[in-house]
Amino acid sequence: MESSLRTTGQDTVQKPGTWRDLAIAGATHALRVWVVYWLVESFFWTLWPWFTVPGYEYKPTHPWLPPLALGVYMFVGATLGGAMAICLGRVVRGSAHRAVPLVGPLSLAVTSGILALVNAQYVQLFIAFLLTTIIATSFRTTAWVEMLRPVLNFWSTPLGLLAYPVALTEFESPATGRFVGISAVIAVFLAPYVAARLLKNTVARDEAKAPGSARSIAVWVGLMAMSIGLSLALKQQPILASPPRTAVAPAKNGSPNVILITLDTVRADHLSVYGYQRDTTPTLGKFVQDATIFTHAVSAGDMTLSSHASMFTGLYPSQHGAHWVLGRGKEGFSIGTEFGLRLPENSQTLAGILSARGYRTIGIVANTTYLQDAFRLDQGFQYYSQPNAVLLLEQRELFYLRTNLCRLIGHFCPRSMSDLVYTRAADINREAFQLLEGENTRKRPFFLLLNYMEAHPPYFPPAPYDSRYPGKDPLLKGPQYWAIEFQALSLVRPYTARDRQRDESQYDGGIAYMDARLSDLFAKLKDLGLYDDSVIILTSDHGQSFGEKQLVGHGTSVYQEQVRVPLIIKYPGPPQAAVRDDLVSHVDLLPTILDLLGDKIPPSLPGHSLRAPAPSPGTVISESFPCDMTASLHPRFRRVERAAFSGPFKLILATNGKREFYDLSADPHEEHNLYLQNPPAASRMESELRHWISTLPGEHARPAVLDRNAVDRLKSLGYVQ
Repeated sequence: MESSLRTTGQDTVQKPGTWRDLAIAGATHALRVWVVYWLVESFFWTLWPWFTVPGYEYKPTHPWLPPLALGVYMFVGATLGGAMAICLGRVVRGSAHRAVPLVGPLSLAVTSGILALVNAQYVQLFIAFLLTTIIATSFRTTAWVEMLRPVLNFWSTPLGLLAYPVALTEFESPATGRFVGISAVIAVFLAPYVAARLLKNTVARDEAKAPGSARSIAVWVGLMAMSIGLSLALKQQPILASPPRTAVAPAKNGSPNVILITLDTVRADHLSVYGYQRDTTPTLGKFVQDATIFTHAVSAGDMTLSSHASMFTGLYPSQHGAHWVLGRGKEGFSIGTEFGLRLPENSQTLAGILSARGYRTIGIVANTTYLQDAFRLDQGFQYYSQPNAVLLLEQRELFYLRTNLCRLIGHFCPRSMSDLVYTRAADINREAFQLLEGENTRKRPFFLLLNYMEAHPPYFPPAPYDSRYPGKDPLLKGPQYWAIEFQALSLVRPYTARDRQRDESQYDGGIAYMDARLSDLFAKLKDLGLYDDSVIILTSDHGQSFGEKQLVGHGTSVYQEQVRVPLIIKYPGPPQAAVRDDLVSHVDLLPTILDLLGDKIPPSLPGHSLRAPAPSPGTVISESFPCDMTASLHPRFRRVERAAFSGPFKLILATNGKREFYDLSADPHEEHNLYLQNPPAASRMESELRHWISTLPGEHARPAVLDRNAVDRLKSLGYVQ
């Protein structure tokens, strides 16, 4: 080779050398571009959301992800830069030293273009292709190289590749996003050109300076350390509300602490404490020695929003109004910004009532989809935390190289490292323990809500619980699971015995994991001296179908698989083991707690205190409302479905004309519809249910308008396709 690249402190000069010198120079320049890309990407990934979303929705970055990405980028950048510089030396021998600074932008543009092509990111592909073409065609012309060097500097290329796609994600209006994105790309490349012309190529000379000086290295190290430090320091924040200025009444001496634990998506017949053949709940088996277990508890709704709102208000979904609703679009349904009706502001909630009585009210929930602030279920809580899962292999928009890196590594790692969409029960406990230790709990009673999610699909119980029961498919990813469920609900593909074995193995493993974390919780309460003085209520918001009646998942019916839930209550004081076989409901929880506090139960509440004998005859109701997604899967879901329970009998009434009647004492799996036999109990219960429906208040739409992050969480949990 006749010449290669040598550098001095002032400028780049051409001196005799070797291919090794050219490769080192190309690797150095490319390394700087790739480090800047990492800095720019880290800004949009970590820092930008901190300023643009509420602190309680912020998604922290895993502490190991930024250094992992930085190390990979530095290796890839240096390797590509050195290789391209050697190739450049073969193509343009005499002027290779002048074109070497463009190797960095070229390597980044080529890589981005290839990934954009694979991911069908066509606008980013066009930008990358344009940059690649301009750089490649300019190498043989010294004048073009000199003009491009200040324009395609180590800042403009990363910014130019990310500006347009980032703008599209930040604006709800696509037209606005495109305008801002295109304007940003033009500004990014035009600004350095104008600056170079005005400053008489000072910028160009600065770009050619040796990147290896002590001052330069210190600046780069400082920037990288600052970026990594921010990723460690920026955390998700809880919702903090001041306690009421004036309580209705101070907490009475000896007022019990109230702890409500909801095991999301857990059906009663998958708990060994309810007779399940697998020993999924040894902790609860011991817990019931201190508590009352209710064998016939019915959830007020078949999904998280409606059932939790019923627990909090003591009202049925049709009464409190927080539930799914069909959109107003074509044929009565549409996918839009309405993913459910929120709980009305100023509702009388359990947390609000206890807060007004001097309680410290704390909520820590893993279900960040329907227990988030947008649905107003946090009313009355003075501390409300909805922590997002922090994943090492987090995957966001495909235009980020970091997302593609995580996808690549994810093929060789446990799927929970990339697909987990909720915070583990252990982390929920950890936050709760810190609060309980810091609170002056002996002087001020508290209400604590804990929500665990390990039984919610897609199922990702941690080891060894993921292998406790046979059937695991280690290759199944979250999107594949949802495809199977949606096809089954659409009646396009049957839900097979193999599907059920696979899903139940992970579902039961998740229940066993939560049971182990309950053991940790109960032990901590005992260590703090809080166990005996607390009323502990453990239940689930709804169940889960595994192919029964051609249903998979939840939120689609009031059949037993989706509405029969566990309910165990430990009252304050000495152990009081008991078994109750009468019908009970979520709407009974608020009256029970009011009774414990010595308060009167408002006659407007449909439930009753579970400390008192069951009313006879008692009627319990459960409701299922359709959402846009399920309605789009199959016409059978375009209806509101209600069930009335009275003694052993169950009546199902739907707005599409479906009528079903079962004697659960003889037919617990609802396999024999007795409605056509016209039993007297069916006529009586239908008359009563229709009368109850006629007394319901009119529907007042209160749509929960969600941001992009909230919609993404809906997608990850299967509520949006």
